[in-house]
Amino acid sequence: MVPIASVGPMTSDRCAGRPELPEGVGAALIRASRAHRTLAAALLADIGLHPGQEALAFLLEDGPRSPGELAAALWIEPPTVTKMVQRMERAGLVERSPSLTDRRVQRIDLTSAGRDAAAAARAMWERLESASTGGLTDRQRAELERLLTRSAEGLEAALAARGARPGDAPTC
Repeated sequence: MVPIASVGPMTSDRCAGRPELPEGVGAALIRASRAHRTLAAALLADIGLHPGQEALAFLLEDGPRSPGELAAALWIEPPTVTKMVQRMERAGLVERSPSLTDRRVQRIDLTSAGRDAAAAARAMWERLESASTGGLTDRQRAELERLLTRSAEGLEAALAARGARPGDAPTC
């Protein structure tokens, strides 16, 4: 398992040559988001998952869903769900079966190993939450969550006004 501290500084060759953002809330959000995403990927790799697969597994804990339902819930395109399901199926985490009401539709469900992976991913998210808010009091954590939620709502409203969804935004 990769210790949380061993992930290293948040530098990326992919973003080399890009101008630094002015200091402020936006720059702090980007820095925190990059660190969070990188640590999440490392912790998921420790349990044999790729980023995004845990969210799909969490959705399937409530029962089988069609690829279209998964794509809508995850705000991603159906071909992306297809690739995720194929990879998870090869790993023995999900299985497909025909719908009982429409044989043309496949239903995706977790296997026993997939349920174990979902449980491990929930524990991983608890570790990530702890790392994300380390050093904060309970009151500060609650305030940070409130402020970030308010910020996300404002950003989502601005995206919606442009006809976009959060998943449509490009990332570095």
